Amino acid sequence: MLERTVGPEEGEKPMHSQNWDWNDDRCRGVTILTPAFKLEVIPMLRGLLVGEFADFRIIVQLVDDWGSDAWGCMSLTATELAIQKNVAQAYAIAA
Repeated sequence: MLERTVGPEEGEKPMHSQNWDWNDDRCRGVTILTPAFKLEVIPMLRGLLVGEFADFRIIVQLVDDWGSDAWGCMSLTATELAIQKNVAQAYAIAA
């Protein structure tokens, strides 16, 4: 699903990386390159948090390139969205 929105996870130019297993704490991490991030990712990922995954969390980190540290982060649950202020400002997200 992310491949259609932000680009491939594998190959010559990967645009995102994700942990395919839910951690014991019911979290799953996703890292997306800044140039590939689109606001549509937020509702798309939240849409996965239904049924047996309704009480899980997805942590999204944004990085400028694969060698840099994350500059922004979001935490998504079925009912809550926490966005770091710098991410909200960068994408003009009304939180």
